[in-house]
Amino acid sequence: HDALRRGGGAEGVVRRLALAKLLAALPRAAAGQRALAADTEVALDDALLGKAACADDARRMLLGLRGRAHEVLTGVAGVDGAGRLRT
Repeated sequence: HDALRRGGGAEGVVRRLALAKLLAALPRAAAGQRALAADTEVALDDALLGKAACADDARRMLLGLRGRAHEVLTGVAGVDGAGRLRT
């Protein structure tokens, strides 16, 4: 998966996605307002599953996970009331 090779592995991917969501939301936030964004991904066999396109895709993904070790990772990014970025 290209995103995994860019550095930081799956953890880096979820961190970057959460940060991108936060940066997209900040223009709509009032000055001094706190903001929080997150992204969750499932990693299986060194690949991220991504979002299911439809119910059948979700069913296929869940069946593929059954009985197999996998990771669920969440990246979080936020801005506090003083404008400091937290990840």
